[in-house]
Amino acid sequence: MKKHDLISKYFKRENLVDTMATYQLYYQISLGTYITESSFDEEKVDELGLDILPENVCNTMIEIINNFHKEKDFDDIFNDNIKINAMIHSLKDFTLKNKELEDKENIYDTFYEKILNDSFYTINMNIFFEEEIKIKINDWKDLINKKTARELKESAFKII
Repeated sequence: MKKHDLISKYFKRENLVDTMATYQLYYQISLGTYITESSFDEEKVDELGLDILPENVCNTMIEIINNFHKEKDFDDIFNDNIKINAMIHSLKDFTLKNKELEDKENIYDTFYEKILNDSFYTINMNIFFEEEIKIKINDWKDLINKKTARELKESAFKII
């Protein structure tokens, strides 16, 4: 598929809302796992200021479109890459911004390998995702209006 067509499709308001919500939820679910499994003090998490920035998600979307636009199963590749990028983004943020975390390199390497080997994302994570995604979508509907979506699409066209 042509890059232009994919930008047109994935930067429609509805698809932007879905992608932002999906990315944020994967990010948060992953972060919860890193916190729990590394025995980090959950009360200190807010101090780290961990969350996504919409422009980073848009850049990820453009990168996926640039790299995989010729693939026949692009939609599946896009969705898988959004999930993987969100989980790795969360891992990077958690390990880089967390000054108190001990054994950062080992924690990063262990989780990174699990993500790439598709052994990180569990059934329980998926159940939680399915329970929460509609809430996240409604949150993002309030943040991304038609004008914002149009502006993001125009910016994406300029980048490709």
